Amino acid sequence: AAPLVAGLFQGHNATLLAYGQTGAGKTFTLGSSSSASLPPELLGIIPRFVNAIFRSVYGRQSQADLVVKCSFVEIYNEEINDLLDPHGPGGAERKIITIREDPLSGIVVGGIKEVEVRKAAELMRCLEKGIAFRSTGATLMNDQSSRSHAIFTVTIDQELHDGSGGLSAKIRFVDLAGSERLKKTGTVGERFKEGVSINQGLLALGNVISALGDPTLNKTHVPYRDSKITRLLQDSLGGNSRTVMIACVSPADANFAESLNTLKYANRAKNIRNVVMVNRDPNTTELLRLKERIQELELEVLRSRRGEAGVSTVEGDAVQKALQRLEKENARLREDLEATELSLREATEEALTFRVKCDHLMRSGCVGFTPSKDRSRLDAGTPGSEDPGSTRRSLFESKLADHRAEQSRGDGDDDEDDAFSDRPADPFEAEAHADEDAREEAEFQTSQRALQATVTQIDEVLEEK
Repeated sequence: AAPLVAGLFQGHNATLLAYGQTGAGKTFTLGSSSSASLPPELLGIIPRFVNAIFRSVYGRQSQADLVVKCSFVEIYNEEINDLLDPHGPGGAERKIITIREDPLSGIVVGGIKEVEVRKAAELMRCLEKGIAFRSTGATLMNDQSSRSHAIFTVTIDQELHDGSGGLSAKIRFVDLAGSERLKKTGTVGERFKEGVSINQGLLALGNVISALGDPTLNKTHVPYRDSKITRLLQDSLGGNSRTVMIACVSPADANFAESLNTLKYANRAKNIRNVVMVNRDPNTTELLRLKERIQELELEVLRSRRGEAGVSTVEGDAVQKALQRLEKENARLREDLEATELSLREATEEALTFRVKCDHLMRSGCVGFTPSKDRSRLDAGTPGSEDPGSTRRSLFESKLADHRAEQSRGDGDDDEDDAFSDRPADPFEAEAHADEDAREEAEFQTSQRALQATVTQIDEVLEEK
């Protein structure tokens, strides 16, 4: 029992389930009957649990704010009755009690009264009040036979002082009505109907236990909805709860068959595996999740400002790397631009040098040639003209004709040795003049070719730059 009490304050649900034949001592074992006149050594499980719960409550008041509440219901002829408020508000005949399933809280019984208690004595008074309204009757096997299944629930809500949120847990004490055989109980009339309803509920409970605990059946559907008792115990059987089943048997030989069935029943229940979880307040859980997310974001911002972003700042690292890559690319383009500008300046200077060289060659290549005056006629000999050689010859012939015209206008009598005079020329002198003209023609053509090569080189350099 101690682990169950400790688990309550950790947020784990618990269930104590008493099952057995009628008259086997289930109600006495649980202590769900009046125990005011009983000595301490004869007290049942419920009074002992109540004392242990409040000892833990008093010991944890410095760690959390605790609220203890209780409720008490019975299932009589497949009807749910509230034993703490049997007539409802205003003295109504019946209360509307419903069973619904909450995704966070599990199975919830709506319309029943929950009483907040602050001491163990107050909780026991609530138990005594409910016992007074519970349905009981006399049979041949038991003078005070329970004619209903009773469930006494204690709920503990905690609000921890360390700011970690709230916890909630509940413990159910289930006093099942005993299975009956008509020939032994001798019930008739209303008691007979009660016995049939009790056996139907226990049969549905047995089917649920078999579906959950018998691996040979391999059932995928668990018939929780076949009965009110199985629906209320859905969390306790295969759900979110630590469940302890107490099998009560009779020592009488006449009840051997019932005792054997009870043990088989308990053996199947032993194979059930529940899934226990910590019950937190859903609002508190959401607040804690949001607080954790805010702390993560604040830490991420702090790391980003310090330039020490971790795994959570992958996108920031990608942006930073992209910026670094763009800066390097920008620096490389700036260097390329400077190199291009330098090459362009060198090409311009080289072009000017070639131009000066071209003018010098044109001055030295022919008599009376003026670069600025005859550049247009020289350009006719550039690549792309139809006949560069004929252009050069026509240029030479035009210069020769201009020279002869100037000589003819001079004094012919005073310059008898002029090669262009009208007197008959000496054959040897004529041959010498012809050789000189041929040599000048060759030198002129050589100068023209050098000039043409220079102009072509200048065009290539300019085009390249």
